[in-house]
Amino acid sequence: MPKRSISLSDIARQAKVSAMTVSRALNAPENVTPETRDRILSIIKKHGYRKDTFASINARKRHNIQHRTIAVNCSIESLTAAHDFPFFSIIYFSFMQAIMNQGYRTVLTDIDRDTAQFVNAGQVDAVLLCGPVSDASRAFIERSRGDAALITVCAGPGANHAIAPDDESGGAMAARIFAENGHTHVAVLSSDAEPNHRDRFTSFKRTFGTMAKRCRVDHIDARLVREQAVSDSNVLGALTKYFSSAQPTGIFVTNSYSAYLAYRFFNERGIRIPNDISFLGYDNTPFYRTAPIGLSRIWFDPALAGTEAAGTVAAIFSGNDPSSRMLLPVTYTDMHSVTRYSAINDHGG
Repeated sequence: MPKRSISLSDIARQAKVSAMTVSRALNAPENVTPETRDRILSIIKKHGYRKDTFASINARKRHNIQHRTIAVNCSIESLTAAHDFPFFSIIYFSFMQAIMNQGYRTVLTDIDRDTAQFVNAGQVDAVLLCGPVSDASRAFIERSRGDAALITVCAGPGANHAIAPDDESGGAMAARIFAENGHTHVAVLSSDAEPNHRDRFTSFKRTFGTMAKRCRVDHIDARLVREQAVSDSNVLGALTKYFSSAQPTGIFVTNSYSAYLAYRFFNERGIRIPNDISFLGYDNTPFYRTAPIGLSRIWFDPALAGTEAAGTVAAIFSGNDPSSRMLLPVTYTDMHSVTRYSAINDHGG
C-alpha cells in the first residue's frame, strides 16, 4: 500500500506551530524566525513533503480578488452579435479578460431590458456602459449609481470617463477620400439616434465643404433601433426613398451594419460598386469578408477599446485620475471601392 504523503497540517502538528506558520516558512521565510524555519524544513526534508503548486496558484488567485465590483451594461443582442455583428461583444470580452486578470469582479446587466438586474447587483464601485443605452436607462443609472464612477465605451458623452473612437477624425478622413477623388455629391447614411454617427456625419460635412467646390452632402437617416427587423426596414426604406430621385456619385456609411444593408440594397438593384457609385463604410467587422467585392472602410480596434476601458477602471480604483475622454485612433483600409468621379462618370454614373 503506498505511503500517504505528509500534509501541511501534519508538518504543523509535528513542528508545534500553526499551518499558517508552515505556509510562511515555505512562501515568505523572512517572516519566520530562523529556529522555527529550520525545525519546519527539517521535518519537510525527513518526510519528503511536496508543495501542491496548483492549489497554491488557486489560493493566490483567491487572495488577489479585489473587493470591487463593476456593473457592465451590454445588451444581449450585442453580445450575441444579433444586431451589429460581433462589434460590442469584442469590446465586452476584451474588457472582461483585461479586468479579470487584474482581480476585479464584474456583473453583467442589461439596463434597457431589465433595470432590476442593475438594482439586484447591489452596491457597485463602477458602471461601464458598453454601447449606447436609452435616455431613460441613462437617467436611471445616474439616479442609482451613487458614488460609483461611470465609464462609457462607444456610448456617447455624459460620463465621468469616456472611451470612444476619434469620430471627428474618421468623418474628416472620409471627406478627404471623396474630395481627393473629385466627388462633389456624396450621400451619408447614418443614424441620428447614435452620437458616434452624428459626430462622423457632422465632421464629414464640414470637411467636405471646405475641400470640394460646389459640393452637396445628403443625409440619409438609418434610424437604427434595438429591434433588428425594424432597423432593417428603416435602412432599406430610407435608401429606397432617397435613391428614387437622387444620384450621388458616392456614399459614406457610418457603421458596419448599415454598410451591410446598403451593399445588399445596391446589389439587389444592380447598382455596381465602384462602377456606378463609390462606397466607403465604417468599422472592420467580419461582415466585410462576406462581400464578394472589396469594400473600403474607416475603422478602429474594438479590442483596444475594451482594454483601455479596463485600464481606466483599474486606474480609478488605484486612486489615479485617468483622462476624462480617451480617443481611439482610426485608420483607413483601401479596398478600391472609392474611385475617381471621372471613372464613375465615364461609366454613366
